[in-house]
Amino acid sequence: MVLKNVETIMKQFPGILHATLFYNSGLVFQTTFPQSNVNIPELGKFLAEINSSFEKLMEISKFEGETFQKLIFETKNVVVIVVKLGEDSNLALFLEGGKAVKFSVEVIRKHLDRLKELIDQDQADLEEIKQEEAK
Repeated sequence: MVLKNVETIMKQFPGILHATLFYNSGLVFQTTFPQSNVNIPELGKFLAEINSSFEKLMEISKFEGETFQKLIFETKNVVVIVVKLGEDSNLALFLEGGKAVKFSVEVIRKHLDRLKELIDQDQADLEEIKQEEAK
């Protein structure tokens, strides 16, 4: 169901090359990157570090308590947009450089809200499984 929502977003914006749903812990929930040539755990870890670094920047700058809504990193050929979905969930979109200008998070907000619900629900299920295994 989560992948279906991601695919809907990708259809609406053909310039999206890949999408990765991940938790603040670095755990990748879903990605369109092929495992054959991308180290998925490393990708999730680094995306989580980006979020953490931004939070530290806000703290150092005395903007404590501010949380990001979206972070944008742009090169000539690729734009990466990290969107905050829930308290612990995020979506990283990798877009073609020239097409990223037309991309708007607000246009896909309903899909993002649905992704947030699904990923947060699955996180709760993971926590429950961990507690059961610990017994």
